[in-house]
Amino acid sequence: MLDECINYMNISNTNKQVIIDCTLGYGGHSLRILRETKLNCQLIAFDKDIDELNKTTSRINTLINRKLNIDTDIKNNIFIPIYDSFSNIADHVNNLQLAGKVDAVLADLGLSSMQIDNPNRGFTYKTNAPLDMRMDQNQPIKAIDIIRNNNIESLTEILFDNSDETHALDIASAIYSVNEYDERDIPTTSFELINKIRIGVRASHNKLRLPPPTKTDYDKAIARSMQAIRIEVNNEYKDLDLLLNSLPHILKPGGRVVILTFHSGEDRRVKQAFKDAYINGIYSDWSKDVIKPSFEEIRMNPRSRSAKLRWAIK
Repeated sequence: MLDECINYMNISNTNKQVIIDCTLGYGGHSLRILRETKLNCQLIAFDKDIDELNKTTSRINTLINRKLNIDTDIKNNIFIPIYDSFSNIADHVNNLQLAGKVDAVLADLGLSSMQIDNPNRGFTYKTNAPLDMRMDQNQPIKAIDIIRNNNIESLTEILFDNSDETHALDIASAIYSVNEYDERDIPTTSFELINKIRIGVRASHNKLRLPPPTKTDYDKAIARSMQAIRIEVNNEYKDLDLLLNSLPHILKPGGRVVILTFHSGEDRRVKQAFKDAYINGIYSDWSKDVIKPSFEEIRMNPRSRSAKLRWAIK
């Protein structure tokens, strides 16, 4: 939904704008912003994946150097990459003396293709990998640690609260089942975790006297459960809440924020924050109706099918 993001951000090349890309990733949004503004902007981009940040920064700097034959200090002021979570956006904006001066903020909360497609990161259930799921490879807590440090009750809460998983209790029970030696048989790889989730879904269907699970039943439960654990590993809801609370402080009057979410837990938070800020007179307008990708975009990019866009204006 790149076109929609650019449109609702109200980007211009007439006046120099301060723009923040909260999730740099592969750089698709940032590159488009630089092209739309014809480099007449100050673009600040966050990413807590240092590998992605370095690779994308190199590509963007190459573009700027090719387009502009100007002083290095000016070039450095056009694009400012920051290795950090967007949850700390207010601190960085304050340090740059830009509080209340930001024209537009974009946050694409979807996983980067580079992360999904890397079989060693553990984000996908299509390949077997250690249970990692860290966006920031320098943080200590991995997915395996979330499983080891919880129990049936607490993991049930994680699965339900983070992803609305209806089979949460039975999946958690399967994950913490014991082996023939009466030892907890904790999964350590994505395929081992998937097998436990399947066992839990079958147990739930049997308990509720439902027909045997279909492939779709299994796939949805696997996707939701792995999403819930990933959210817990990366503190995604906490980071999003901190971002939403910081936006009124950093945006200038008339400044805009555009957020792309990919599941109901994220969208509920964004919708409620925008609505509350509008009611309290902080935002002058907001997207009461969610904006979804077109059929053509879903056909071209199947990963966009669950995307939801919301915007607000200070």
